[in-house]
Amino acid sequence: MTQYIVNIADSSHSHYAPLICEEIEISAKIRGTGIAKRTTKYIEDKMTQGKAIIAYTEDGTWVGFCYIETWEGGKYVANSGLIVSREFRGQGIATKLNQIRFRLNMYEHIFLKMKLEIEETKMWPQHIRFPSINAMIV
Repeated sequence: MTQYIVNIADSSHSHYAPLICEEIEISAKIRGTGIAKRTTKYIEDKMTQGKAIIAYTEDGTWVGFCYIETWEGGKYVANSGLIVSREFRGQGIATKLNQIRFRLNMYEHIFLKMKLEIEETKMWPQHIRFPSINAMIV
């Protein structure tokens, strides 16, 4: 059974961006859908901003990717760009990516906002920690 590593993407994952862009384009053509083509730079930017989640095998083979889109200063959030390599489809990867993306959304747009608001009043209990959502193995 193959194990997958799922992380919040960062600049160290930028070498996967061309593969992700290619997969998005091929999938759109196969399905005949209007999935928006993304540039390598766009995908790399999502990674460096910490707004993307990537899955890969232990040997570094790219498995899946998704990102969140925010606008109006983070007031609104949308889940975007979910793509799984054709080689790994049908194994529950998309479901796991969505679960982790939901956690990222919660962390970035609810927990952090709440923590910042509470810290402004100097009333944040020091014993409360937010859960880590990085380096999960599926």
